[in-house]
Amino acid sequence: MKLECLTLRDGTTPVQIGKTGHPYMFQERRDALCPQEGPTTSVFDVSSQEHVDHLLRFPNFRIFDPKVPPPAQNPVLDMGNYHIEKFIYGKEEGYICVQKAPRRYAGRDGDWKENTKDMMAFQNEMSAYEWLFDEVKAHQADNKDAEEDAGLTAQVAQLLNGGVPQNDIATKLNVSKGTVSKHKTKAVALGLVKEQ
Repeated sequence: MKLECLTLRDGTTPVQIGKTGHPYMFQERRDALCPQEGPTTSVFDVSSQEHVDHLLRFPNFRIFDPKVPPPAQNPVLDMGNYHIEKFIYGKEEGYICVQKAPRRYAGRDGDWKENTKDMMAFQNEMSAYEWLFDEVKAHQADNKDAEEDAGLTAQVAQLLNGGVPQNDIATKLNVSKGTVSKHKTKAVALGLVKEQ
C-alpha cells in the first residue's frame, strides 16, 4: 500500500521500523499538486501490512491519495515537554529522547536518566520517535485518569457538603459504594469535607 510521509523535506526520507534491516526510502513527491522545487512530502509502497498499520498510528503518515495535495507545513507533532536529538558519545551514534523539564534523557533501554553517560542511543530517528510517541501517549493517559479521579473526589465532597447521604451519592454518580467511600476518604484527607 502506498503511504505518504507528511514531513516536508528535500530528497528521500528514510524510515526504518525496528531492526528490519534496510529502511524504507520514501521518495520525493513531485506531481502537479506539489512544488517542483524545495521541500515536499514523500511516498513509498510499503508491502508489509503490519508496517502499514504501524506507520498509520502516527500523525505524519497517511495513505497516499494523488488527488490530495501535500500539507503546506509539517504536521504538528505535539510531544509537549519532549523532543528527539541526534546523539554522539564516543563510538555510539544515533538518537535520544529528551524531556525538557526536568531535564532527563532516554535511549533504547527505555529508562529515563539524569545524564547521557553510558547512554545507548536509538539506531535511527524513527525508532526514537516510535518509543517517545508511545511514552507520551501513556503519560497523557495517566494524567487524564488522575484528572478524572480528582474530579470524582471533588464531586463526592460537594455532595457530602450538601448533606447528600453516602449511599445516595453512589446512585447519583452511578458508581459503587466502595468508590464513594474511597473518594470520601480522599476528600477528608484533603480537607474538602469534614469527617462525618
